[in-house]
Amino acid sequence: MDASRPQAPPESEMVRHRWRVLSLTSIGAFMGPLDSTIVSVALPKMGESLNLSYSEALWVQAAYLLVLSIFLIPIGRFADARGRMRFYLAGTAAFGIFSMVCALSPNGTFLIAARCFQALGAACLVATSAALVTAVFPPQERGRALGLNVMATYLGLTAGPVIGGLIVSHASWRWIFFINVPIAIATLANGWFLLGAEKRDRKAAGAVE
Repeated sequence: MDASRPQAPPESEMVRHRWRVLSLTSIGAFMGPLDSTIVSVALPKMGESLNLSYSEALWVQAAYLLVLSIFLIPIGRFADARGRMRFYLAGTAAFGIFSMVCALSPNGTFLIAARCFQALGAACLVATSAALVTAVFPPQERGRALGLNVMATYLGLTAGPVIGGLIVSHASWRWIFFINVPIAIATLANGWFLLGAEKRDRKAAGAVE
């Protein structure tokens, strides 16, 4: 071996586990859009259960989309500086917790407020999902990985009305929020290892600098 030849830098832990990162982030790419469309189907049942007028019921959806849109870019900037996986998992936890709060809402005002906090969690997922995939995949694999990630987003948008219709037809509307909780728990359990990998990579990068 030629000793004068420059050696390639060692692969980071996150890059070595890139397919695990893709599977994890695709769950978030699926959950956020799913929740935005599944709720629209359940609005009539929610309004009836919580005595909401038509305009008040629309705010259950509008508040979520408004908060998500406002905080998407600021959260993305913070995540780039402080660790994308950390923000992704924090968003997953917030999304799961406030999904439970939404499901237990006693009135419309409480539900709309809970939806705002749920949207903050969703913003963390959306802001970091594609960024994580881009960071860990090499250029020759990146297009396919991003395509799979985007596919998860559109699957969520497509599946929302179908799943929402099945739930409100056969169970309480509250189950459209309850179903997010086990998904969030499974994502956190699977992502804990990757959080440690990201911390070690950032520490190693700081030591090299």
